[in-house]
Amino acid sequence: MVKITLVLTFHDEIDTFQYLNKANLPYFDKLISKERKAMKSIQILHYSLFGYILYLYLNYYFLRKTVRNTNILQGHKINYNYKSSTYFIIKSKFLTVEKMDLYLKDIRFRSEKSEVIIIGSHIDYEELFKNHYRVFGVIDTTNNKSLTFIRDQVHFYLDGLYGQGKIETD
Repeated sequence: MVKITLVLTFHDEIDTFQYLNKANLPYFDKLISKERKAMKSIQILHYSLFGYILYLYLNYYFLRKTVRNTNILQGHKINYNYKSSTYFIIKSKFLTVEKMDLYLKDIRFRSEKSEVIIIGSHIDYEELFKNHYRVFGVIDTTNNKSLTFIRDQVHFYLDGLYGQGKIETD
């Protein structure tokens, strides 16, 4: 009996899966699906510099809490290779209302249970309510744009979603 041990990184996982699936290795499909089910995936949809800052903070948050099975993705488009449980949509002057509506419709079409958190200013609450988008949280930065305020609010929502304790501040 030959035993094969694989060490996959997140970026190489799909290419390796397709290669090994062609080789018909038994039980590889089950191995990958179990790993993906155990992994939490968070996507940040943004058109601004703040998206990169949020990406760094989320990495810091999960690193401090020693949660290793979290994959954080960022970009302008929804990544369909991972079934994400949480989406952060950063509304800026570069992200139009129509584009944000398309994001929300697509997220709700693909997953009823995904949590969506919107960060930005001048958010149309009536539109969110009227279209039944079921947003988990809104961080409105119309009156308070400080990074400390936003960090505390993001931390509050992450604690609510993932049940983590308070991060000790340095």
